[in-house]
Amino acid sequence: MAPAPAMALIRLLHNHDLGILGAAWRGWRLKGEELTSPQGDRFSPGLVLAGRYYREIARDAERRQRLSGACETGPTSCEAASAFSPVSVT
Repeated sequence: MAPAPAMALIRLLHNHDLGILGAAWRGWRLKGEELTSPQGDRFSPGLVLAGRYYREIARDAERRQRLSGACETGPTSCEAASAFSPVSVT
């Protein structure tokens, strides 16, 4: 019988299932250049790398929303909110 790490690698290569790495990866598959979630969502390497930027955009939008809501509470917070408002260039 092959050692356990070798068997784990063989299962990973054969089944493309990353669950062998740990419970959090159960159901995730890596086949070719795509990572597939247990729900069937597919991720390319570029999309995985772009995740950082998507999170930054979401945090920025959340901050803008909080600040725009704060604008209703007083002029000082309104000034702070306007500092983050998008500027339209014509």
